[in-house]
Amino acid sequence: MHCTYPARVEGHEGDYVATFRDMPEANGGGASHQEALESAKDGLEAALWFRLKDGESIPEPSKAKRGEVMIPVAGAVAVKAVAIRAIQRAGVSRCELAEKMGVDEDEISRLLDPRRSCRMKQLDEMLLRLGWSFSIGLAPFTDQRALAQAGDEDAEDELLGRIAKQRENEPATPLED
Repeated sequence: MHCTYPARVEGHEGDYVATFRDMPEANGGGASHQEALESAKDGLEAALWFRLKDGESIPEPSKAKRGEVMIPVAGAVAVKAVAIRAIQRAGVSRCELAEKMGVDEDEISRLLDPRRSCRMKQLDEMLLRLGWSFSIGLAPFTDQRALAQAGDEDAEDELLGRIAKQRENEPATPLED
């Protein structure tokens, strides 16, 4: 399971809108293609946050279609969204899960509440009881394939220029075992 959703950016100079087919209530906009993408990330996270808060289902992300860009969700929101999707896939209620874990249902609600922090150990235990485990990975914020799918050469050039400049300014840090 992952928490990266496809967005489509449409518009013209000075007025771009980004939408998500998996999360119709999420969107973003801006004066440039890049501003619309950045705004879309905020809109996606807000939509997921409200779904989590209201106990609504979290849709599985679709694969990107031509012209769409994959938008990642911030880790804190993604962890809870993935946990809820694991519960949905397992077909158990929060009450049944609480019973499996030996806690009350309120504890499960607190664990999944996006407004509350929780220990990863608690989420790990919950997922193990559902037959899942976390697999954490790192990915660059900008995926070259996503840029190619975007189809907006000016936005791609602008973004690639910013990334190159950022990398020039980053100090080299050796990896340790």
